[in-house]
Amino acid sequence: MAREQILVLNINQLKTPGVFETFLEQVSPDRRQRVERHATVSGKLQSLGAGLVLNEILEQFGLNSSETVLEYGENQKPYIPHCSQLHFNLTHSGDYAAGVWAHTPVGIDIEQVGSDGEEVARRFFHESELRWLEGLSSEAERIQGFFRMWVLKESFLKATGLGMRLPLNAFEIRIEDEDISVKQKVNENTYYFKEFELEGCRGAVCAEEPEVRGWRLEKILL
Repeated sequence: MAREQILVLNINQLKTPGVFETFLEQVSPDRRQRVERHATVSGKLQSLGAGLVLNEILEQFGLNSSETVLEYGENQKPYIPHCSQLHFNLTHSGDYAAGVWAHTPVGIDIEQVGSDGEEVARRFFHESELRWLEGLSSEAERIQGFFRMWVLKESFLKATGLGMRLPLNAFEIRIEDEDISVKQKVNENTYYFKEFELEGCRGAVCAEEPEVRGWRLEKILL
């Protein structure tokens, strides 16, 4: 049985002339349509990158990407029918596409670190999360803190399968040094987190397995 992994692809590898077209032929027809719907070059690269990460995940389970048809749950989370032992999730931002798989529900998010998000935090975060953010000592720390909190919250939303149907202030991410937990009323499950950083991006994985904290991050080279 394949071992859980976090996979990351730097989409700049797809910018070489001819490379994009070559790898576009290697993803499923559904993914090609998704790529082609993007109006920007960056959007096309990110979407194709996510498709290539998914190919890698499917290969770990002996599945052919061109023959595997994804279906989508009530909240548009993709899954593979008749393959209940495989849970996966994809994300992309900035120069990266990433994915994760596990044997229980799992979510992943990466975000390119941008400008101060305190106004967004005031509108949407749980009040305790906002207090944590405002307690950071410098503007630079608060910017990093905002994106750190954002990816933790997004990864939880994706792990539950609810996505943005669940308001961001309906649950509470608690950060105590390196110990991260979530207080929530969605279900009775316990969720665990792993954080990681890429150049210019923050990332997080959320899963129902404590082993997530030890999962390796693997970079895909084309």
